[in-house]
This record gives sequence, structure tokens and C-alpha cells, in this order.
Amino acid sequence: MKTAHLNSTLNRKFMQTILEVVEKQLEQNHKRTAFTFLTDGETAKHSVTLDEIQKDALNVSYQLLKQFSVLILLPQGVSFIKAFFGCLYAQAMAVPVAVPTKNRGIEKLKSIIADANVSVCITNQNTLTNLQKWFGKTALPSNIKYLLIEEIEESDIVISSSVELPKAYQTAFLQYTSGSTDEPKAVMVTHENIIANSKIIRDCFQNNTESLSVCWLPSCHDMGLIDGIIQPIFSGFHSVMMSPVHFLQKPVRWFKAIAKYRATYSGAPNFAFDLCCDRIREEDLSGIDLSSLRCLYNGSEPIRPRTIRRFTEKFSSIGISKEKFFTCYGLAEGTLAVTTSILGKEPTLIKVAQKSFEQNEILLTEKEPFTELVGCGRVNGDTGLKIIHPDSLKECTEKEIGEIWVSGKSVTAGYLNKPKTTDETFVECDRERYLRTGDLGFLLKGELFVTGRLKDLIIIRGKNHYPQDIEQTASLSHQALQANGSAAFSVDINDEEKLVIVQEVKRSFLRGIDYMEVFSCIMTELSQRHEVSPHDIVLTLPNAIPKTTSGKVRRNLCRNLWNLQKLDSLAFMRDSLSYK
Repeated sequence: MKTAHLNSTLNRKFMQTILEVVEKQLEQNHKRTAFTFLTDGETAKHSVTLDEIQKDALNVSYQLLKQFSVLILLPQGVSFIKAFFGCLYAQAMAVPVAVPTKNRGIEKLKSIIADANVSVCITNQNTLTNLQKWFGKTALPSNIKYLLIEEIEESDIVISSSVELPKAYQTAFLQYTSGSTDEPKAVMVTHENIIANSKIIRDCFQNNTESLSVCWLPSCHDMGLIDGIIQPIFSGFHSVMMSPVHFLQKPVRWFKAIAKYRATYSGAPNFAFDLCCDRIREEDLSGIDLSSLRCLYNGSEPIRPRTIRRFTEKFSSIGISKEKFFTCYGLAEGTLAVTTSILGKEPTLIKVAQKSFEQNEILLTEKEPFTELVGCGRVNGDTGLKIIHPDSLKECTEKEIGEIWVSGKSVTAGYLNKPKTTDETFVECDRERYLRTGDLGFLLKGELFVTGRLKDLIIIRGKNHYPQDIEQTASLSHQALQANGSAAFSVDINDEEKLVIVQEVKRSFLRGIDYMEVFSCIMTELSQRHEVSPHDIVLTLPNAIPKTTSGKVRRNLCRNLWNLQKLDSLAFMRDSLSYK
């Protein structure tokens, strides 16, 4: 094919956009396989070179000229990648979103279309047909132009006209935040943000052209997009991808892909490692060797010490060790990565006295009761980090808990159409622009420890309680309860803050469960470990607790459902009285 001429100097020392990186990679090896997609989680039917991606991306861009924002409504796969880069070539803001299922997602999709002022939607015929069948022909706005990606891919046209590169400061895509505490907001990610964060990821993980990744993370989410798609192109290595659905159906597929392709690099949120421990049997591991992995990162949600121990112990026989387990912290407003641990070094685990922790003090101990925390590493590149007291706005000392503030070129431009929220979140400090993350944490010997969300903090009788700690205690209190299936939040009852626990029951225990026994176990563990007594415990069906696409519990939404009595409850106990 004839490569489009770009009005830019590609040989300059520093690349300013990911499109310049694409061009440079094409110059060096345009026939190299860039992505392989496992259509059923195991079978490699779609492999593409960077040359093929660019060809279809340019054809997409030709259809998108002078568009403001473009919705990418496609399932995981190579077509998504082509559509995304087509938006970048057209200098339109890409708006990647999760494809709604039959039961959820359509209302969020409609709100995103309106919020982003979407004018064009890139989708495929199957997705369009399903949405119309499930939600009616008026499910999607009629004033939007719909482009079918398969028609573009089947076209013989090769666009060879001059393409003007976007500027570093331009918004490349909108990343809608997970919405674990608020309604989702559109984070404006610039080309400069992408380049800065991609450099940090490459250097921290020591990625190069010899690396190989396996990724099942959703492409519409920042971790799946920045790390699963952009990082392989940025560092010039082969990426093997599969759908999140295929991983969730059968987690061992992740292991099989790593072993088959000899992957060096992969990762996931914490829940995925627990899922592997719960669902992968010893007999499933026959013939699997994960020794090729140099790094298996854990990020995007609270990292649990118990998960690290379970995972590394259960799968040590197939090449997993704590030295390969890599912890990190990041968020969409920081493009992706903020802090990372050190490659080849075990994650840092510490024990903090429970009493002091409840008073926002860090006192290291080996005596019970204690709270165990995992270090999330240090900042890299030009990233700066401060721990600030959220009320006094004074910088905290070491081991003092405060709000995490982040600076650097990875900090994004703000929120689309939300100037007030942007001004409140992105602030000036010491003549630098800082992102107020809303996350709580502290520094110990330069390493970040994340303790929770500022808005999720539960304060009962003057003591601070982190919901994720209470949730873990509840879900581990009885074998019938679903791990990672708990939500803890506070409610105001007669001007007093009270604790509510919503807990999913495993499907295999739905028949014959003794609710009183379960309530008793939860109450006992919460009393002994946290000295709290919940106002309400609600036991629900599996998958009843709302979560983000990355698996984070949406506690605010769960609280609203509790208030409206719209949870799929099996039984509940209120003020020590149980009801079915």
C-alpha cells in the first residue's frame, strides 16, 4: 500500500503524538504482526500488521473529516483498533464505550452520546441489529451518522492523500470515568498525555520489541486501551488479545494464551487474580508454563495482600512468584499509570495497628489486630506526587494519611463541558498543576500506600473505616458468600452515620442456605475485626451489586438502590432483626 504522507518531521528526537510513533514503527518493520485476536479466547483467527491497521484507519479517517466526537461502539477486536486510530488520523475525539448487553448499558450509552455531542458512530452490523432488537429501533439517536466498520475494511480504496498530524495539546480521546463514587465524567486525554504515560509504562516494565503481551482487559477502558493497545505499538511488540467475556467464562484461557505465545507481560485488576484462584483447578494446569512472564501487574482497584499470597502460592508450580507480581496505582485523570513497583522485586507488605489506622495514623506492628496494606510503588518520569490534608490543604508528613495529589505531563486536560468540576479537581500548587485524585493514602520511604476513597470513607463514632476492609471481612466470613461481591457504605439515620452491608450469595448456595447462620458470621467478624455493628445487612443474588467496567464496586449507586429498595435481596437483617 501507499503510506499517507504526514506533514511532520518523523525523525525528530521526541515523538509528540502516537501517530508519529505508528509511522516510525512502519518505517522500521511494516510487516511485523502487531495484534492477534483470539476469537473464542483460544483460537487465533485474526492477526494484523501495523500496515493493515493504518490502511483501514486512514479509510476510517476519510469518512470522519471535520467531525467533533466519534463514538466507537465495537466489541473487543482488531476492528476496534482500526476505528480508534481512524479517529486519531481524522483529528476527531474518539469516544470508546462498552457495547450494551441485553440487560444493561443502554441508558449510560445514551447519556454519553448526549454529553459528548456525538455526531458519528462507528459500529458493526451485528451490534446495531442487536441493540435495535433489544431496545427498539429508536434506541439510538437517528441524527447520528452510523458507519459500519466491516464495509470500510472490505473497501479496496487506499487513501493516499496528505494527512495533517494533530498537535500534542489536542484531545485524542474521551475516557469516561468508572463512576465508582459519582456519575461518569468525560476525561479529555491529549496526545501529549498518551506519549508521556506510554514512556513511563515502557520504562517501568522495561518493554521493548522482544516483549509480548496477552490482554483481555476491555479496550473501552483506560487500562485496556493505553496498556493493551497503545503500549504494544509504542514499544513495538506483539500483543495477543481476547474478549473479557471469554476470560470471565474460563479464566484458564488467560494462562493458556500466556503459555502458548510465551508472553512476557500481562496484568489485570485484583478481582481477576481471585477469580483465577477460585475457578482454575489443579487439573486445568496440565501443560501450562508461565515462566516466560517477566511481569504480571495488579492495578485499577484495591490490591489485597491475601490475593497476592493466594495467587503466588497456588500457581508457583507453573512459574508464578512474588518477584513477578507487580503492583501499581493509576487513574483515568492521570491517563493511566501514576506509581509502579520495581520490576523483579516483591511487593511491599506492611502491617498497621488497627486502632491507629482508624485514627488516620500509621503505626507499624506485628501484633493483632492489624490492617495489612500493599505498597503501590513510586512515581516515575516527570510525575510528581504529594499527600495533602483534604481540609487544611497542608502537605502531610511521612506516614500521615491524606489525599493523593499528582502532577506531570500525564495529568489530563480536565473534564469535557464541566469547567467547575475541572477547576475543583485540577488545581495550582507550588506553581504546578496538580490533580486531586480523591484517593486517600500515605508515603512510607517514598512508596505510596493507597488506603481508600475520600468520598467512600465511613466514619462511625469518630473512627474511620475503609469500605474495602469491611467488604473483605464480610465476604470471607462464610463459605456461602461471594468474594469481591460486597458493598459497604454509610447512611444517615436520625442524624447518626450507620453502616450498611450488601453481600452477594454464591449461586451454588442459593438452595438450603441458613440465613441466620450467615448473618451471625458477618456480625461476629465485623465486631471482632472492626468493632462495628451494621444497621442493615442485605444478602442478594449473584451480580446484584453494581460495578464499573473494571470491576470496582459502585457504592454510591448501591446506596441509592438500597434507599429505593431496588436490590435483588434474598434476606436482610436490620438492627439485629432478620427478614426474608
